[in-house]
Amino acid sequence: MSGRHAKTISGGAKRQVSTFLIGAIVSLLALSTAACSTASKTVVAPVQADSAAAPTPNPTTNTPAKSVQAVSHVHSADSSDTPSDAAAIAVLREHLTRTISIPDGNGGVVELEAVWATASFVRASMPADAYNNWQPDRGNVFILAESVHEGALPDEPVSAELETLDGPLAPSRVEVHPTQLHHRTSVIQFSSQPTPGKDVTLVLNGHQRVRWPAKDAHLTIGMAAAESSMVSLDLTNARVLRIAMTRDGYSVNNLQLQQGEPVIIVFDNQTDEEHHFHIEDLQPDRLRWLQVSDAKSAPDEQLRQAKALPYHICDSLSGICPTGKWVHLHANPGESDAIAFIPKQAGTFHADCPLHAQEVVPVVVQDRN
Repeated sequence: MSGRHAKTISGGAKRQVSTFLIGAIVSLLALSTAACSTASKTVVAPVQADSAAAPTPNPTTNTPAKSVQAVSHVHSADSSDTPSDAAAIAVLREHLTRTISIPDGNGGVVELEAVWATASFVRASMPADAYNNWQPDRGNVFILAESVHEGALPDEPVSAELETLDGPLAPSRVEVHPTQLHHRTSVIQFSSQPTPGKDVTLVLNGHQRVRWPAKDAHLTIGMAAAESSMVSLDLTNARVLRIAMTRDGYSVNNLQLQQGEPVIIVFDNQTDEEHHFHIEDLQPDRLRWLQVSDAKSAPDEQLRQAKALPYHICDSLSGICPTGKWVHLHANPGESDAIAFIPKQAGTFHADCPLHAQEVVPVVVQDRN
């Protein structure tokens, strides 16, 4: 790559760039469907999906790139798809954004924000025309926003390939939008859909990897809205209880909880089958699922400080998913899950697995008085 020296963005300058990127990301897909002059838009001709080479910018073309697939899907969002305010979109975007530094080839770096533009994200934050144009429900779409604080961007945009089971996949369509000397944004489309249960990985400039968990594909604007408006849950002094599922069943004979006191439950599935831990009829207050990469191995203090969400990102192999209303943990073979809540009422309940009726554990919530 060529271009003048760029420095790492930090402090207030980085916050200014982030402000620019937020606006660019929210409006970009809509911009790509509108009539734009070539002075504000560089279009990269589409390449074949099985091409091994990354696309090359063509700054002289004045014809919008056509999608490899015919635009046949017509999106009609109902009221449940429409957020009540921008807070939910911001939360969803935060989950789907990765920020990394890319060497510019001259000793400097380019700050890059990569957004996985899932169907839920595009549906919630873009006009219907953008959804129809990019068809995020039929493939993988990403928005790459490049920025430098000093100097100019490299002459060519960052290239991207998608890792698949069959090897690297080149984009089927790329559009590059140079906006300022220090900023450039690209929309990249791949014909391949996400592989169920597999993380999504972009390879930038042939070697630098950016990864999104497979569960992110299931994030919805409704989940983000719940997160943006949730009441905080203080887990500083929460008791941590660990339950494993083994070939012999649950690792505990009973569970003792205290009414009104926060608790964290970690569920570790040590078998080769999907299992659940569902406490029936117990009404939880401030129910949260903890976002930790490996809950079963996480120390108690890490669990208490983990990000807590008011919904479960479901990747159940059986299709049985926690609803966000009841205490319900789920783990595929060899995986784990963690939940936090405050028991609202005292009494005796029982936990079971919807897939295995013989797996039952009594749960006793002691009266706070």
